[in-house]
Order: sequence, then structure tokens, then C-alpha cells
Amino acid sequence: MPHRDGPRMNPRSTDVTVYGETSLHVVTSARPAADVGFGTVELAIGGPAAVVAAQLAALGNTPTLVSQVGVDPAGDFLRTALETAGVDCRFVRSAGRTGRIVAGVADGQVELAADSAADALIGPENLPLPTTGLVYVTGFPALVPVIKELSSNGHRMVVDVGYIPFLSQPDRLAAHITDIADAVDTAVVSGASLSATVRESIQELCLAEGASTVLTTLADHGVMVTTANGTEHLPAVPADVVDPLCAGDAFVAGFMSRRAAGDDVISAAAYAQYVAAAKVQMFGSLPRLSDVEELRK
Repeated sequence: MPHRDGPRMNPRSTDVTVYGETSLHVVTSARPAADVGFGTVELAIGGPAAVVAAQLAALGNTPTLVSQVGVDPAGDFLRTALETAGVDCRFVRSAGRTGRIVAGVADGQVELAADSAADALIGPENLPLPTTGLVYVTGFPALVPVIKELSSNGHRMVVDVGYIPFLSQPDRLAAHITDIADAVDTAVVSGASLSATVRESIQELCLAEGASTVLTTLADHGVMVTTANGTEHLPAVPADVVDPLCAGDAFVAGFMSRRAAGDDVISAAAYAQYVAAAKVQMFGSLPRLSDVEELRK
């Protein structure tokens, strides 16, 4: 893809730029159903990119979000919530309808009912390009053109390459990874549901195609950090699970927060597990830096 200059961000504005999806989370202690009016209900920032950005801000970073919200009350709520959290939203465009996800949380388990908006992803046209800091892109196939455009402008990214619908389709997952791994510095894979053999094959493929590091998250079994020097397993931080929704996004934010501060990948992944552990102990909200530090004592 030829080099193309998009609008440039103020280099003082951000230490992490996040590209991807924003949606409204309706988090309820009742299971998703036609009637969700029972139990506790919270409206919250949703969508992997928006959650990562909001969690980064809660950890003291200065993230910029490149995304889209709808032209509706849900979109207004999300923009206000993100800006209040400390996320730079000048590149969050308003168009269409905001996607919604109802999350029923009970006994530490989550059931989801998605009402996704059509055409709610950003494209590479006039893509805002960072001039400094780290870059995170969620791994939806629709964002592959964004990844390639960023790569053509010299950015190597942290990308969640394990697009969930592909995790049970090895051939499609391998093709997806092959398509983007040469642009990726750190690949993130949700590996809790995968066999050891499949996890190993994904790690090997990511490294072979150009990634420097693979983070394979294993839920309450911790995380595997794989580089050319081998794999190190970091055990999970013990936690009383209340709401596991967005724990993976909190992990990514914790990792990028510490990488932005100069930590190596092992130290950053270890810290990220504290962020994820703090998140799962909260219903419908994200942990602040003080919550994470309290857990680390």
C-alpha cells in the first residue's frame, strides 16, 4: 500500500493511540432476556477499543481513541463518559447508530446479547495517524485495512489477532494472522478455550510472520509470554470474580500502560494481570490506578 499522510495528531496529546470499536454496555445482574429490568443495571463504556482507552486513562495514561459512535442518546452518553474518563475523543466520529451489548452477570459468569450497529467501524480513509506513542488496534477483520495503513506509515502495533469467531476455525485464523502479523509488534490471543497444541501453533505462526511477542491470555490460569527466546508462563493474580466482562481489555490496557512507561514485556504482562484481577472484582466498572496498586501490596 503506498504511503499516504492522514491528519496528524498533536505529539503532546497521547502516549497510546487506540483504534477500533465503541459500543454501549448494559450490564445487569439479571440474565439477558426480553425483560432486563430486574437486578442491578449499569450503563458503561463498551467495545474493545473504547474499554482499552478508558482503562488506560484510569491508569493515568493519555490515550487517544479513533472510533465511531452513533448519532443517538447512546452515542452522546459514550462520548461524554469517555471524555470524562480522560480519553481524547476528537477523532471519534458520530455516524449511524450505536451498537449495544446487554451483559448479564451472575455468579462470576457472563451471558451476552449483542445488538451491533451496522457499519460501525472506522476505515482507512483520512485515518488520523499518531506522531508519538504506542498503537493498539483491535483484531476485527474489518480493521485489517487500518492495520495495513498504519503499517505503511511505519507503525508496528499491539493487535488482538485472535478474532474470537476464528478461534474455532484454524484455517481462517491462520490466514488472518498471516495477513497482519508483519505489522504487529505484540500479538494478543485469547487462549483459554484453545488446546495447548493450537496455542503453540498460533504462537509459532505469529513469530514466523513477523510479530516480536505473543501474549496468550489464559483467564484464571495466567498468561504466556512468547518471544524468539521461548515462552514464559506467568500465573494469574488471585481474585474473587464478580464480573469478568472486559477483563481481557483491562489486561491489554495494563500491558500498554507499562510498555509506554518503558517496562519490558514480562514486567508489563505481570502488571497487566493485576489490572485484569482488579477489573473482575468490580461490577460494571473499570479499576483506577489506586485499585490496582492496592491489589499489588
